[in-house]
Amino acid sequence: MDSVYVSCPEFENKRFNLRFISIDDCDSLLKVYSDKKQFPYLIAIIVAEMIFTIIHVKE
Repeated sequence: MDSVYVSCPEFENKRFNLRFISIDDCDSLLKVYSDKKQFPYLIAIIVAEMIFTIIHVKE
């Protein structure tokens, strides 16, 4: 399997689309990151991503 940093798989269904971010996502990301109600959830996602990265870099 290729590194997710080289070739990131994309997963999509009715509720979400997991993929690399692009420049076209800027407005949506700004809207979400500036929403005080969503911020705690974003912190949890960021921490999970950091843990995932640390685990896979060590491999």
